[in-house]
Amino acid sequence: MSKSWPRLRRVVIGVVTLALGSCSHELDTERAVPARASLGAEIYRIFCKRIAASELPTDVSGRQTRALCAGEEGPELAPTPRLRAMAENRDRLVDALDRTLPEPLEDDLDAFMVQLVPFYDPPDERLPSQTRALAELLARIAEDDEAVGALERVSTRVGYRPLRLALGVTRPFLSYPRVTELTQTALATVDDGGSASAEWDALLQSLALELATSEEEPTPPGEESTLAIGRELLLRTNPAFGDGTALFLTQRDRRGIVLPAGGAVVAPFVDMNGDGLADVDPLGRFVGEAGGLLELPAPFRVLGETGIARDPSGRALRESDRKSVV
Repeated sequence: MSKSWPRLRRVVIGVVTLALGSCSHELDTERAVPARASLGAEIYRIFCKRIAASELPTDVSGRQTRALCAGEEGPELAPTPRLRAMAENRDRLVDALDRTLPEPLEDDLDAFMVQLVPFYDPPDERLPSQTRALAELLARIAEDDEAVGALERVSTRVGYRPLRLALGVTRPFLSYPRVTELTQTALATVDDGGSASAEWDALLQSLALELATSEEEPTPPGEESTLAIGRELLLRTNPAFGDGTALFLTQRDRRGIVLPAGGAVVAPFVDMNGDGLADVDPLGRFVGEAGGLLELPAPFRVLGETGIARDPSGRALRESDRKSVV
């Protein structure tokens, strides 16, 4: 053995030397760094690959859906209906994630998503079980005509808030410098064994029972509903509340529909039923005297709009006001 090893070693060295010497080009030792997509695209790619793994368990390497999840292939090449539906909405999902999540959150989010992996593992499969429960809830909502109608009416209220407030508190919350500390403290408090675990479970049970048995009750004459009191409190104006900077919001009527400027029903708005409010269709869109939809701009600027005159705060202008602003 001791005599054969040096000979074998010389043979191996000779073969390697011959192979390297036969190369017509020098070896490229520079590391090729792939192009980095946006944060939303990376999140989409990871979840797409996760779904693909459950849909195609025999594709261990993920080669069959790699290009699809990276957005390099169209949805028509998706191998399953679920992946096709996801690919068809890729641009919308990526854009929504990019607008919601601030870029400084990227590294923390990457670490967080890695920590989520064990929650997919059997036998508990905690995250998949929650996803299935959410899917069941959405299916039940889809079968409820009243719920679908309410969502349809809300979907027509485009531009009711300024663009900077379109996401509500989501982006400011995620941009909070101590959001990680806040989240960890809150979760540790209400999680199993936490100082408020029992109280949190009791609150969830109470809310579940309340929602399961809730019924609309008419407000007795002479009394105000809780909603009316809350609306009056939240929308009350007072100089002491401000700091001199004008902040605008959309004023609405009791139906939740934006009020015409000045609050009065004047042309092009109509009030054919005499209820003192501008007439709308079942989805809450303003209609004219003949019942056709009125061509009106959104109260505040919306993404992708063109040709609509607005003031510096993004509010739509009357025709008579355009020359003084433009």
